[in-house]
Amino acid sequence: MSNKKYTYDMHVATENDDGSVVGTALKKIGFVDDNLVDRRIIMNEDTQRFYTACPLIAVHVSKKVDDIIELRRLESLVDGIMLETNSVGYWHSECILSDVHITPSRIFKLKYFPFQKLRSKLNEENKVWDIHISVPRNSISDEIVDFFVENGIYFLARKKSTVNGLEEHAVFTVQGINGIEEGKRLFNSLCDWVRETNFPSCDIKLELTTGMKKYNSPLNIPPTISFIDWR
Repeated sequence: MSNKKYTYDMHVATENDDGSVVGTALKKIGFVDDNLVDRRIIMNEDTQRFYTACPLIAVHVSKKVDDIIELRRLESLVDGIMLETNSVGYWHSECILSDVHITPSRIFKLKYFPFQKLRSKLNEENKVWDIHISVPRNSISDEIVDFFVENGIYFLARKKSTVNGLEEHAVFTVQGINGIEEGKRLFNSLCDWVRETNFPSCDIKLELTTGMKKYNSPLNIPPTISFIDWR
């Protein structure tokens, strides 16, 4: 049996608060702002048609947690805050299954992904897994951003803490309601794609959803895929 110790992330997003009420309450229990650059998601047209507009987010904060007992305590605290403030939004918590840093050895050369365009949409079911690829924004072109988006992997920009201070990163994300095994297969295929193309130095993370709760029917739940059409 593996003795690997997993860590967890918890994220909270709201649509109806400028941060003065629920945001302040969440920061008092250790959440930090995710520093979204323009607080919206860029997605392909097939996905976009499920929305009246790109998801606009009022509060978007996160907290890292070392064990499942502390995570469950935190979920209970957040639930109380969301109910007391009558917030419109959601929280979700995740177990980080894998977090890989990959550095290229040669010049980047674009190639097709090993799957057809991913078809994300709004689903009633909570996501099972998600994958994030984070790369410094100044290391990739707008054409690369378009390539990811056109293949069904949505994009947002956020500022991350680095040794040089806050730096803007592109974060490419896909989330699924299909089984975790399919999520693992996609994660491994994306890691292989990054290595084979010599994609700029990046971090790739696979997360398993451990809990999620929605409040007052939020409109801006990120889209998910239900299947992958492999090449």
